[in-house]
Amino acid sequence: AGLVTPYYTEWVVPYDQWPADLQKNYSYDPDGARKLLAEAGYPQGFSTNCIVSTSDEIALLEIIKSYFNDIGVDMEIRTMDMATMRSFVSAGKHDAMVMTNATGMPHKPFNGLKRRTSTDQENYTKYSDPEYDAKYEEFMAASTWEEAKRLSKELDLFALQRNYAVNIVPYNTPGFWQPWVKG
Repeated sequence: AGLVTPYYTEWVVPYDQWPADLQKNYSYDPDGARKLLAEAGYPQGFSTNCIVSTSDEIALLEIIKSYFNDIGVDMEIRTMDMATMRSFVSAGKHDAMVMTNATGMPHKPFNGLKRRTSTDQENYTKYSDPEYDAKYEEFMAASTWEEAKRLSKELDLFALQRNYAVNIVPYNTPGFWQPWVKG
């Protein structure tokens, strides 16, 4: 999934319709990953860390850690309670990765796409891309739903092609309630 949940079917390009090279980038290929690391000057891999909330899907992060380990990337998982984590990463105190529910968010498309703009507080990548920002402004200025849907698809693919983040599956957090529970 990209920045927009695949459940907004008219607002995203489904994975099976992504360009072949993009599908390859998001496929499990340890040999290809080791080759890219060597080309980037890390033939032996490197060490990194990832900040995650204790209320998040740590088991999923453990799987990602094992995939990284397979290619020589040693990733330390650093847990924090949700309030501390948000404060920590919003202040830009993290020095590597942050696990969030930004991939395939079950929110409206503009919320997910906004998270990669250079001025958004929840852009934990802290990556600034003027071209992305301009495309986002164009998306927000769309005058018809059809234009907005087309631009959403383009912007989502643009972000995926730039590899701003390790995007994985749509992230869903179920909510349960009963009508007699109050407060």
